[in-house]
Amino acid sequence: MKSKSYSKINLYLKIIGFRENYHLLNSRFIRIKSIYDEIELVAKQSPSNEISLIGDFGCTSQQNIIYKVIIKLLEYTKSNKLKKFLNDYQIQVTKNIPKFAGLGGSSSNGATVLSMINDTLNLDLSYETLNKIGSSVGSDLSFFLSGYDNANVGGCGEEVVFFEDEALDFDIYTPDIKCSTKDVYTQFRNTNYNLEANTKLASKLSTMKARDILQEFDIRTLNDLYRPASDLYPKLTDHSQNRFFSGSGSSFFKGKSV
Repeated sequence: MKSKSYSKINLYLKIIGFRENYHLLNSRFIRIKSIYDEIELVAKQSPSNEISLIGDFGCTSQQNIIYKVIIKLLEYTKSNKLKKFLNDYQIQVTKNIPKFAGLGGSSSNGATVLSMINDTLNLDLSYETLNKIGSSVGSDLSFFLSGYDNANVGGCGEEVVFFEDEALDFDIYTPDIKCSTKDVYTQFRNTNYNLEANTKLASKLSTMKARDILQEFDIRTLNDLYRPASDLYPKLTDHSQNRFFSGSGSSFFKGKSV
């Protein structure tokens, strides 16, 4: 079985509060179908009881979201069918989505594998259950599990609401700069943020069409993480002219014919 694992951009990203060490956000996620990884479930040459991942992930297997999702799925289902499947099959990922780039590649991989296993093994887990498993591992998995092309995302990423909008094409550019999501969010807390103003603007943005948002606002206004990211990685500013910033970076985008 083979499946495409799509990327995303954050049209806007406003941080509106905190939940313990986590950041509460209000963001518009847009699925990007032109940039995707390919995931295939492939029979092992020699069966083993280890979870086998193949791909250029930039981290160890145990640190990978796919691995963490599978562990959570095993804990939830206690399925012997799943154990046998993992004994006989490995997960092979052809990476095309840039890593450490704000395009959600690892989260998309985790959500895609979760859905693939659920369908392949006929586990019959509902979206709500898959979302519970996925969101316990990573904040962006809920969006990718939803299947929506456009959605307003809130909470720590687990609140996903479909947003109806025209399909826009985007030019996406990723410089050779690897941004640490953890470091960028930590740096945000060192900036002079205004949660009340962020919440007010987020409320407005959540009702607006993408085309109107791109015409009315600039990169700093739309993404609260651009300033802390550029403080940590000053070379980002060399690429920001007439572009917008996705997630915690380092990818930039602009709408075609907007």
